[in-house]
Amino acid sequence: MEQRYRFEDLLAIMEQLRGEGGCPWDREQNHLTLRRYLIEEVYELIDELEKGDMAKICDELGDLLLQVVFHASIARESGHFTMEDVVNRVCEKMVTRHTHVFGEHKAGNAEEALSNWEVNKKKEKGHQSWTESLKDIPAGMPALAFSTKVQQKAARFGYDTGNTDAVLRSLEIVLQEIQISGAKPQSGETSPALSSLEYRVGDLLFAAADLARKLDVHPELALNGAVKRFIRKFANLEEQGLIPGGEQT
Repeated sequence: MEQRYRFEDLLAIMEQLRGEGGCPWDREQNHLTLRRYLIEEVYELIDELEKGDMAKICDELGDLLLQVVFHASIARESGHFTMEDVVNRVCEKMVTRHTHVFGEHKAGNAEEALSNWEVNKKKEKGHQSWTESLKDIPAGMPALAFSTKVQQKAARFGYDTGNTDAVLRSLEIVLQEIQISGAKPQSGETSPALSSLEYRVGDLLFAAADLARKLDVHPELALNGAVKRFIRKFANLEEQGLIPGGEQT
């Protein structure tokens, strides 16, 4: 019978890899050097989720779990926290933020549940205003995802941009402003014209992310799909000899 490992085995394997006589590469890693691998594992998991292959999804979830264990192992060695602390903290968070399940609050639907979550999170973090909660969103997120996260939270806090028609009007206004702004600035130019154009394109993308939110579409996934469709279209055109070619970079 094939041996089946348990979570405790994963912790022990990581401890051996990081320990004396372990793997030189694993022993050299720290929280910062592992950042790129964490990002890669998340994207690989998303890719498999879209394909729907359960066996590969299982593999990718394991790879992502390994990253969590890796970081916890490094933190344990430096005396900051352990894997048990990580598990304890997330359990505490789930209980304290789901007061409609584990407490006295009520939630008749998903929106009310999310509202309870935000109120409890604000209290937990000691924020004095909703603005502090918005500023707490990691600005290093991909820009479209960052936009959506800010818009979602602002809407839960009581500020929304209107219905879909209102967002479409905003898009039309920004497009008109871009058309009025004139010609494309020269390469390398840092003139006020370029800054203004960047400002308006930013507004355009923000409004597009807002429209996606209204339509219950995640803009990162939507754009990712559009890029893949473009690649397929390009491949078809190239197969038909319709791509003139050029210098590869």
